[in-house]
Amino acid sequence: MNNIYLPDLKTAATANLATHFTWVQRQTSGMYVERGSNLIITDCGLPCDTFNAVCQARLMPDDAPHAIQSAMNYFVDKKRSFSWWLSPGDLPDNLAVLVLEAGLQEDYSELAMAADLSQIPAGNLTPNSLQIRRVRTPEQLADFARIISDMWTP
Repeated sequence: MNNIYLPDLKTAATANLATHFTWVQRQTSGMYVERGSNLIITDCGLPCDTFNAVCQARLMPDDAPHAIQSAMNYFVDKKRSFSWWLSPGDLPDNLAVLVLEAGLQEDYSELAMAADLSQIPAGNLTPNSLQIRRVRTPEQLADFARIISDMWTP
């Protein structure tokens, strides 16, 4: 795929991130998702910034500082750590500056990837016979959990 700007790509990347941050919480008793029209807050109930997050901001420029502070206060009041994830479709355009001005710190960033599926050649493109399979046994789940848990703490 060449580096052509696609407006739908911003929307898709932002929607993908929102799904990433809400799916587990919506499926798990005791976890919370507030999916408002202007942002999403997810709360796993534990002091874990991996699963406590704010994302998909659609803030009006004049209201953004107040909305940012309100989202931060949600977690401060509960004494929980959290992360604020920015994505290409977030608004206002200067949201990154506004969350820094509100007292948050930049930690790291991740790159998104996209491909025009019509341009991918047909056939088996799996490297070295790689197989992706659904976990079906407790032993497979333990293997998966061990691999995933090595990626972060807690």
